[in-house]
Amino acid sequence: MKGPGYVIWLIALASLVAACQAAPVLKVGEIGEIPVGGSAEVPITLEGVENGLSGYNLTVTLSNPECAEISAVSYPAWASLHRGGEVPAGETWIEAVDVGGTAEGNRTNVDLGRITLKGVKRGPTDLVIAAVRVQDDTGTSYEISEVKTGLVVGSTPGTQAGNSGHSGSASGSSSSGPGAVATSPAPTLPEESTPAETTPAVSSPVPAAPEETAPAQGSAPFLAVLTIAALIFGSILREKKE
Repeated sequence: MKGPGYVIWLIALASLVAACQAAPVLKVGEIGEIPVGGSAEVPITLEGVENGLSGYNLTVTLSNPECAEISAVSYPAWASLHRGGEVPAGETWIEAVDVGGTAEGNRTNVDLGRITLKGVKRGPTDLVIAAVRVQDDTGTSYEISEVKTGLVVGSTPGTQAGNSGHSGSASGSSSSGPGAVATSPAPTLPEESTPAETTPAVSSPVPAAPEETAPAQGSAPFLAVLTIAALIFGSILREKKE
């Protein structure tokens, strides 16, 4: 009896060790930085599911809910039956059941869903996911450690730290002091093109050559008659004096 009992004890111990070595591990995607007002989706997976998965119940917590919030939750396609806590919130829970037995995966990892985080205020915070209950296909619970990942809520999108006012100066603006408003030059309306009035060129009058005045017709006989009359009259006066 001692021999068979010893063998059974060894088999049980080996099974226990194998079960401990095959315990699945929760994994979350890297987050990095989220801008204020921005959001990021964080995938959650369960790696090393050698005995299958019948369902899970997880808690999701933010260590600094003033900086970020859990705004939405999406479940995998295999989780036809699921439910969760209220969002948005700084802490919530998610639960899903594999009714159709489709969450077996390839015994490496199973998709558990996605958590959407939204940035609220600048500062650091941690996302902590803990397993309340994760069961294999026989209903046995896996022993799974919680997982934690850090993130930082940064500046608002489209702004730069320490940037005040406008960078550079607008064309046509000479103000450069604090509070100066860059003014754009008023739009210049296209001038209507008016046809140029063409003034006819006035040529300088060219002095005409002096015309030779010809004696009027009939003036020569008249002078001749006058000359003859004067000679006759002079002759008569000489004769009277004599």
